[in-house]
Amino acid sequence: MPRSSITALWLEGCSPAPTKHLLTLLGSSLEILRFNKRRVEAYEILSSTPLPRLTFLEVPIIINVPCSDYLASFRNIRALIITSLGSNPVLPTTLPHLTYLSAPYTVGKALLLGRPVYTYRMHYLFHWGWSFENAIKDPLMQLAPCAQHVKELHLWVRVAPWVLAEFLALHFPNLVRVHLRMNEFYHPTAREPSWSQVGVHLSLREFDIGFNVIVGQPFPREECRKALGRLTEVCPVLEVVRFGALFLDDGGRIDERNIPLDKLMDMRRTAEGEWKERQWGVS
Repeated sequence: MPRSSITALWLEGCSPAPTKHLLTLLGSSLEILRFNKRRVEAYEILSSTPLPRLTFLEVPIIINVPCSDYLASFRNIRALIITSLGSNPVLPTTLPHLTYLSAPYTVGKALLLGRPVYTYRMHYLFHWGWSFENAIKDPLMQLAPCAQHVKELHLWVRVAPWVLAEFLALHFPNLVRVHLRMNEFYHPTAREPSWSQVGVHLSLREFDIGFNVIVGQPFPREECRKALGRLTEVCPVLEVVRFGALFLDDGGRIDERNIPLDKLMDMRRTAEGEWKERQWGVS
């Protein structure tokens, strides 16, 4: 059989035998591999199938298995989306080139330290809910000592952006970009949580804020401007703040890439220190 030239593969619900056979055929060329279904057999297949060129791996499975065994063989992985590490500890030499990690904070504590991770996206367990005070604050505080080198943080949580920025100033002072997804827009006049602490973030330069909107509902441009004012009080070196309305795609998932231009507000700080909206399509 001729050498494979396929570099990306997305598997959805394949049974173990065909999956093993397919990965064996494509093993010499695969660079991106995604398992969309939660199959425990994925770990067993990966541990016995050489994939020397793999740089991106997504395995969304929660199971108590020693998946760290197969991770040790993937020396070239730079991006990893994973739900569980299983029962075995991860060696310090595992994943030496990892720069992007999307995982629960328990996995983050194990993999962030000692690896060149630039971007961390925090996964949540379903029973947590999305409340910052009740579910996300303490995990982030536990994660902070391992993540001081992380520059970009992705979160999905119910919290005002300026309140989150105050918290990050105290625990993640080296961040340069935050991507915050909210279920709904958080109005600047809303009551602040009782635990809010005053902090000023001196390295944060970009803040992306995405929120769900009802179809037909006007985009809250004026409220976004007020939120920008609150945010810049906490983050004085901000250069870019983007507000975007999020909609469901055809598959029922949130589409964070294809935001209609009339539902996007891209604010940039000028050299004179003023904030102006970027006009798309205008040079």
